Amino acid sequence: MDLKNILEKHSRWLANENDGDQADLSGANLRMANLSGADLRMANLSGANLRGANLRGADLSGADLRMANLDFSCWSLSCKTLNIGKVDAKICAQLLYHTLRVIQKCEDKDMKKLLKLKSLLKEANMFHRVGECGKVGK
Repeated sequence: MDLKNILEKHSRWLANENDGDQADLSGANLRMANLSGADLRMANLSGANLRGANLRGADLSGADLRMANLDFSCWSLSCKTLNIGKVDAKICAQLLYHTLRVIQKCEDKDMKKLLKLKSLLKEANMFHRVGECGKVGK
């Protein structure tokens, strides 16, 4: 797989150029890939192994990340990840778990109130690595 070529064709597809193709990286092994700043809008990343991938500054607007492995990846907190296309419950639980673990360290009392919401804790503790990392809210 020539990732550089796929991303170049995807860029041309996004620009409505005739020789462009939408990136289909479903099931691809992108472990440790440097995707920083990549334009992955509308890309199919379902089932992709993104373990350890650098997604800093990547535009994931409309991207399909269902069943993708994001363990140890760098998920950007930029606005480019707010309009993600599709994710599954596994990814939601993982992101929620990490968020609540950060809130545990927060000094703001109003933020700490989130740790008392049993429904949030229940979902966050569905994180697939909770056995290794420990339950949040305990």
